Amino acid sequence: MRAPRTKTGRKPRARWRRRGFALPLVVLLVLAAGLTVGLLMERHGTSHRAIARQVANYKNHHRASGIQECVLRWLDTARGKLEQSLDPDGLAFTLDVQGRGEIRVYFRDAQGALLTDSSQLVGRKREIVEDAKFLLELLPPEGQVEGIFRPVGPAEVSLVSAPAVVIQALCIAVTGDQAKGLFAATAILQRRGDVDPRRPEGSSVMTALAEGPLSEEEKRELGSMLISTPKLYEVTAVTVDRSGRVLDRSAGLYLIDESRNDTFKQGGSFLTWDELPIQQP
Repeated sequence: MRAPRTKTGRKPRARWRRRGFALPLVVLLVLAAGLTVGLLMERHGTSHRAIARQVANYKNHHRASGIQECVLRWLDTARGKLEQSLDPDGLAFTLDVQGRGEIRVYFRDAQGALLTDSSQLVGRKREIVEDAKFLLELLPPEGQVEGIFRPVGPAEVSLVSAPAVVIQALCIAVTGDQAKGLFAATAILQRRGDVDPRRPEGSSVMTALAEGPLSEEEKRELGSMLISTPKLYEVTAVTVDRSGRVLDRSAGLYLIDESRNDTFKQGGSFLTWDELPIQQP
């Protein structure tokens, strides 16, 4: 005769084992489902961000093209009289944007900085730019100032807007002697306020260096590197709403090309164009 089954018999143990096996399986399934959902959400988010970037780039590209076209049209009207056509704060013109506000376009002399890419230069001009760049890179942090370098544009530097350290570096690079270079820079900076763009290029420098230890060749080289009429400008477009709040800000470097001028059109082109932070100092 078989003994009756108790609470500790085989059947209850089998049920407990099956339940113990099913619990980890459920956990694994839940974990796999969570990972799958997470990956799908991440892919969706990545795709959404990529699309948003493409849309923003598309809008920025067409906005930039429109602003640049307006700048070129305005330059045709100001041909030969750019500086005289600007307000004291550099404002060139404004564009009304229906339902949004207006776009304010500013011009600023951007040729006071030293060119950093000398790969397109040759001969003595390349040597001067590279030596001046080397000297400026040796400046200690406390001697660094804003606007001493630019990536593109002519090798020549604007005498009107160049920081003093740029003029000093150029003078030392030309003379190859610190004492002579600093003497020349001091003489040039003292006469900088007398610059007249109506005079021949280099005449202000030659006048400032008329008396001094520099050779005639050194004076001519400095006169060719320091110009009184810039050809490179930073063009900044600022979009503001009706209350004056800034909505967009972008800027680019525009190079005037006098060889492409004709009776009705100012020659030149944009070398760069970038979106800027809305909050700008």
